[in-house]
This record gives sequence, C-alpha cells and structure tokens, in this order.
Amino acid sequence: MFDGQEMMKEMFNLNKTYWVNTMEMMMGVQKQTEKMYNTLSEQGMIAQQEGMKMFQDWLNRTKDAQEQFTGTMEDNWKKAEGMFTKTPKTGK
Repeated sequence: MFDGQEMMKEMFNLNKTYWVNTMEMMMGVQKQTEKMYNTLSEQGMIAQQEGMKMFQDWLNRTKDAQEQFTGTMEDNWKKAEGMFTKTPKTGK
C-alpha cells in the first residue's frame, strides 16, 4: 500500500543526507585551503604583510559564513523534520 507520508519522510532523509555530505565536503575544502595558506605563509611565498592580512581576513570571513550557514540550515532541517513527527490532520 502506498504511504505518502513515509515516502516524503524518505525523500526528506535523502535530501538531508545529501546536504550533510555536501557540508562535510565544503568543510574539507576549507581546511585544505587553510593548510595551503599556512604552508605558503611559512615558506615565505606570501611575504608582504598586506597580502597575508588579506588572505587571513578572507579565510576568517569564509569560515564564519560557512558556520553561520550551517547553523541556520541545521535549524531549518530540524523544523522541517518536525513535519514527520506530527500526526496528519484527519479532516474531522
């Protein structure tokens, strides 16, 4: 028997899993970018103070934006997940 509620729940879980995996991949890219920056600055390839400050500011802004976006999305996923824990209205 077709259960629309269960199908929607499975689709929701699939989308949430996709989102979580995407965020983990983005965090990995962020960490690798930070490692690259640190290596470049330690080896003196970014010797100018202005360049170092610009790179550090950029890294900080992207990391803050990523954390803010992730927090907002996690809150939204929890709210949306609440749809599947409530009993559907019977119309009575």
